[in-house]
Amino acid sequence: MAPAKRQRTTASQTAAQSTLTFNRSKPNTNRVTKQTTPPKSRESPKSLEEPSLNELKPEPISFPPPTHSPPDVKPNTSLDTEDETEDADILKAKSLSQKQIQAYWTAKESARKTPRVHQQSLSLREKILREFDLS
Repeated sequence: MAPAKRQRTTASQTAAQSTLTFNRSKPNTNRVTKQTTPPKSRESPKSLEEPSLNELKPEPISFPPPTHSPPDVKPNTSLDTEDETEDADILKAKSLSQKQIQAYWTAKESARKTPRVHQQSLSLREKILREFDLS
């Protein structure tokens, strides 16, 4: 395969674009830099400043008085009945014997395909609490 031909550039072609050079013996020759001073703006610095807090004064806001009266609140009696049923459930739960709790748990375990191996060291109370734990 023949070697690739290189094109020679003329001086007029290279003058169109600045070049970056590194490790020159003369550090300031052919350096391309950004402008260091910002361009002068035509606006005065006072017009660019934001108004101070002292100059700004908030306007008071007035709210109209309420025109309607608050609705009449009737006591909810359904909450009272719920409390009574909860109290009845708690009393029923307290009256359960240890034998009834054991029978409940053995029925629960027999319904499972395999025993709970990871809970063998726990007490019966702890097993039942973990059964109903929703956290």
